[in-house]
Amino acid sequence: MKLRSLCVAFSAVIALSCSDDTENHSLNGSWYLTNTTATDGSTLSYTKGDVTWTFNENASTITVKNRVIALVPNSNPVDIASGDYSYSLKRQDNLTYLYIDNKAVGALANTADNLVITNDSTTMIFRK
Repeated sequence: MKLRSLCVAFSAVIALSCSDDTENHSLNGSWYLTNTTATDGSTLSYTKGDVTWTFNENASTITVKNRVIALVPNSNPVDIASGDYSYSLKRQDNLTYLYIDNKAVGALANTADNLVITNDSTTMIFRK
């Protein structure tokens, strides 16, 4: 089960990374968390508005609105409380990593409508 989850997460990142439509898309605007998949295979689905990340590329800030933080402790992104944060992107080993307030969140791949963030424990899928 764990291996299957890792394969699914890895496949999502690879698929987005290989597409001609990835990487150079703007993060600007609001992204709504649709689901998370943990390495143990557990999947959680979210409704629009449960967790919203709004990026402002000009100011390098992200506004998090999180209505479910108490439901799933200790998992990115739902342990990021509502508020305003700084963010940065760092490129390493052909991957782009998202940092919020200088803390690594995970490797990201984005298209015009999808944002996938993968770290050691969770894959998060956002939609515009």
